[in-house]
Parts: sequence; C-alpha cells; structure tokens
Amino acid sequence: MEILSYLFFPFVFYPIWGIFACFFVAIVISKKVVMKYGVAGATAASTLILLVFFTPVVVLSEGGNIPVIFPLMAVYLGYILNPLLDAPIEHVSSFSVTIIFAPVSVFMSIIVASIVRRKLLKSK
Repeated sequence: MEILSYLFFPFVFYPIWGIFACFFVAIVISKKVVMKYGVAGATAASTLILLVFFTPVVVLSEGGNIPVIFPLMAVYLGYILNPLLDAPIEHVSSFSVTIIFAPVSVFMSIIVASIVRRKLLKSK
C-alpha cells in the first residue's frame, strides 16, 4: 500500500481503536466544560472536536484500488505533508462515512456529558 508511507502504522487500525479514542476525548472535554456550560455546552464542544478530528475518512491508494479508513486528522496531516510524500493522497471520500459518524458522535457526546456531570455532582 503506497498510501501508508506517510502515516504511522496504527492509523490502519483506526476502526478498532477509534471508538475508544473518541470516548476518551469526549470524557476529557466534558470534564473541562460541563460544570461551566452544562450538558448542552459539553455536548456541543465534544461533538465539534470529534467531528473535526476523528471523522473516519476513506482514502484510496495511488492506483485507486485499495481503500483504507483513516481519521480526518491524519488526512489533514497528509495534505500538509503532501509535497513531501512518496505516494500522495489520490482520493478522499468521506460523505458516506460522515453520515453514519455524525449521529454516533452526538449520541456519544450526550451520554458522556451526562455521566461526567453526574459523577462531578456526586463528588461534591
């Protein structure tokens, strides 16, 4: 796979570790935001971060026949380093995967913000 020459190998396994990373990031953001802006503010902040950095994107190899799923932050990194790559990014298709990921990230953000708020209120 020529397209993998610019990325770290763990990005290949994004469908496996991505959900855990999204959950952890939502927890961290909710802890910082939930007491000041409430559940709605924490949900909005964590959803925005999840959509900007962790949206799964299908990237095709140089020949266009090997699809691999990467997080959107890795594609941003690839576009920044594109002149330096051995195999530049040929085609990125994210619309079909984003339609599925957007409601999942909103739902995950709501649940995480509620859990974090409940834990913070119990600890007081």
